Amino acid sequence: MNCELIREGKRAIFLNSRLVDRQGLNQDTVNEILTCHAELDDIIMECNATPIEKWVDTAPKRIEEIGFKMQGLWGFTQDANYHTHWLRIPDCQCPKMDNTDPVYYGRGKIISGGCPVHGRHLV
Repeated sequence: MNCELIREGKRAIFLNSRLVDRQGLNQDTVNEILTCHAELDDIIMECNATPIEKWVDTAPKRIEEIGFKMQGLWGFTQDANYHTHWLRIPDCQCPKMDNTDPVYYGRGKIISGGCPVHGRHLV
């Protein structure tokens, strides 16, 4: 089964083939997951190329929606507490290590009140 996506002549995304097998995914589902990863990369690149004011109200929501879609495609419970792609967004000042630490992972997002992307929703 093909578990990789080539972009611009390079392997851009590679899925864990053991997990693909364990979850019983078919090639169509794998292709959808790869497409989701490509969409996430495109959103991040778009954010990097434009001022924060242009995307701050839309990009985080789009990233979260794709995270839910991917969880469903993988056959996992849809739970935002297990999303990590939101940490890749430019200008995010939320603690990345804390949010991916296995001790805390899945227990809720740790959002910095000073984060210009995610902290603004805490007010």
